[in-house]
Amino acid sequence: MGERLAILRDVASDSFDKEGLIVKPEQYKRAPLSGVIVCLGNKVKEEDGYYVGQAVNFNKFNVIEFQLDLDGHDGPISLDVLSVLDIYWEDLK
Repeated sequence: MGERLAILRDVASDSFDKEGLIVKPEQYKRAPLSGVIVCLGNKVKEEDGYYVGQAVNFNKFNVIEFQLDLDGHDGPISLDVLSVLDIYWEDLK
């Protein structure tokens, strides 16, 4: 995996338009550009400031999305893999 991180992206929430109608996330294609680190590549160390469970923001370019089927989950889990250079804001807390 190298200098890459696997991120579990935040879920898009419903929002309201001007008329008060609910806009469902699937009706627009902008997914949140934030999430939580779930895996560090072998060249990424915690001393570099990254750790599993860290909330981060990232840019939308160079993101590789893949899905995992895990026992005990209803459906596949989507993860995004990206370079540490694509993280532009760390520790949102």
